[in-house]
Amino acid sequence: MSTWGGAVMASVGAFSLTDWLAVVGDLLAIAGFFVNWWFKRKLLQIAYAELELKRQQAGIVARA
Repeated sequence: MSTWGGAVMASVGAFSLTDWLAVVGDLLAIAGFFVNWWFKRKLLQIAYAELELKRQQAGIVARA
């Protein structure tokens, strides 16, 4: 276990503050991409459901 701990501490110590900020920024950018993708997907699902409801109310048959 001490070998792993030493390896982790050596890796952590090798990064400067700028390196850590770059890593955190990259992780936040990736997380932001997936959050935006998720909400856009849900928004499109709602829009398609509303469109289908309007078509049903108007008596229009959707093409398959």
